[in-house]
Order: sequence, then C-alpha cells, then structure tokens
Amino acid sequence: QTPGRLFLYGAVLPRGGTVKPPKGFTLLEVLVAMAILVVIVLIVSNIFHHSRMAWDSGMRKTAMSMEGRSALSLISKELAFAVAHGPFTNAIASGALSTFYTYGSFTNGERIVRLVSYRMSGGAVQRSVQYCDPSAPTYPPPPAYNYVTLIEGVRGFAFTVPSNIVYRSRLPEWVDVHLQMEQGGKYSIIQVTSDGPDRTASTA
Repeated sequence: QTPGRLFLYGAVLPRGGTVKPPKGFTLLEVLVAMAILVVIVLIVSNIFHHSRMAWDSGMRKTAMSMEGRSALSLISKELAFAVAHGPFTNAIASGALSTFYTYGSFTNGERIVRLVSYRMSGGAVQRSVQYCDPSAPTYPPPPAYNYVTLIEGVRGFAFTVPSNIVYRSRLPEWVDVHLQMEQGGKYSIIQVTSDGPDRTASTA
C-alpha cells in the first residue's frame, strides 16, 4: 500500500474516505420525464385520431359520390331511350316524380318497352319498372307501380324540364336531373343533363 492511501476495488481513495454510489435520476426528474412522455403520446394520439376521422370522412364522401353518379348514369341512359308517340303517354315534368316509357335495351335480341318511374320518398330515390308486352290485348297495360329503393341518403332529388309543363305527347328538349346527397350532416350535389339530339341544351 502507498502511505496515506487505500486501494478498494482498484479505486484510489484518501485515507478515511468513503465510496460514493453512482449518481442516478432523482424522483423529480423521473416524474418530469414521465409527464413529457405522456404529453407526446397524447399529441400523437390526437393526430392519429384526426387523421383517421379525415380518412373515414373522405371514404364516405367518395362512396356517396360514386353511388350518386351511378344512379344518375342509370337515369340518363333510360331518358336517352324515352319515347312519346302512339299509345305512349309520359309524365315528364319538373319535380321529384317523373314517369316515362322507354324503347330499347336489347334483351335476347329483341327490343322491349318499359314504363319507368322515379320518385323521392323518405330520403331515398325509388325506381319502378314495368315491362310491357306488345302482343298483349291491352297495350300498353295500365300502370302498375312497384317502387324499389335505388339510392338512400338523399337530401334533394328533382327533374327540371323547359317551359315548366308536363310533357306527355312529346319529349322535352332537355331534362336536367338534380341529386343532392347527404351524409353525417354534410352534403354534396351531383347533376346531369340529358340534352337534345344535337347535344345542346334547350334545342330539340
């Protein structure tokens, strides 16, 4: 041993000295670190929550728009085959109800006649289709409406035609179909116009 010094586990200490334990974190430091960690976790959770809400809202809006456009596509296609001559009497007018005959849609190589009707009822657009047999004794048959729901979550649905009259013996120059969808208090508007033969509105 060196005079005046002691060796303990390889540490050189003055005579009469004590071994100091390694310095660690105090309770206050641990609490502060935990508080900071909790704040960071809350911030990240809040960001994730809002991101998830925005994603879900975007997906709902996309699905709603796709459903609305699909419904308008069907309506516009059927309007393109509308007829008004001979025994066919339509009821195409401005409003939430429109009824008309269509002639087309090949089925088994034959063209068929249908009585198509659209209406809005209880936040839903409903559609009725009645097939007409030209060989039947009564042709066209009396209207027999059997409405089924085409699309739900509808806030507004309307047909608009020129002159604000009911077109029965002839077809309107153009038909504008207005569809307003609603989901979770928010809504979006989708619109389609069936134009005249020259594809210009307000011309026959």
